[in-house]
Amino acid sequence: MRYLPYVFGIFLLTPFVIWAGLSTVMPGPQSGITDAPLTTALLIVSLPLVVYHSMAGLAFVANSMSGRSGETAPVWGPARRISQAMAPLTLVLTIASAWWIVRTGEGAASVAGVALAGLAMAGVIAAAQSGRPMGHWLTRPAALLLMPPRQLGRLLLAVPFLGHMLREIAQDPHRAGPWVMLNAALALAALVWLFGFGVLVVLAMLSIPAVFCGILMFCTE
Repeated sequence: MRYLPYVFGIFLLTPFVIWAGLSTVMPGPQSGITDAPLTTALLIVSLPLVVYHSMAGLAFVANSMSGRSGETAPVWGPARRISQAMAPLTLVLTIASAWWIVRTGEGAASVAGVALAGLAMAGVIAAAQSGRPMGHWLTRPAALLLMPPRQLGRLLLAVPFLGHMLREIAQDPHRAGPWVMLNAALALAALVWLFGFGVLVVLAMLSIPAVFCGILMFCTE
């Protein structure tokens, strides 16, 4: 019974086999891999990651059916060896795809993009195979990334007028928060009246890194 998930996984590949067979025998013009070399190279490089992810999902069910922990490596030997081969295979396919991109006449930027994508995917697979939680690999880079925003926050507190308002919010948010929000809304309305609705677009674009840093701070601390 523990092999049953892998059997279902192979069965789910049937539509792709049928599609490949029909694409081979059907007459008429067809798009080939040389029509979009960069897209094809990125697809080839990402295939081991797809296989690893699919194998991990099947192994979770198979391990559970055999009484093991689902989060561990596949208990079945062939599935475990296939999973272990995906990171080296990614590097091999990255080298082959980069060489093919060069042969097709693409520029250095395309080659670098394929190489970076392949290295990133191989790193993700290697990190997943190490058994450590993904948060372990994100905490330190996130802390380094959040250092500039924290320094910027200290600089804002040093601004005479703005820093005073921020300190009031920190001391009593229920009293000072609504008034600061009202002042911010009035200031925004004045900016829109003076410079047009483009101010809202600029504000939305500037809020993207702020929201990103907020998510990182919430997840890492």
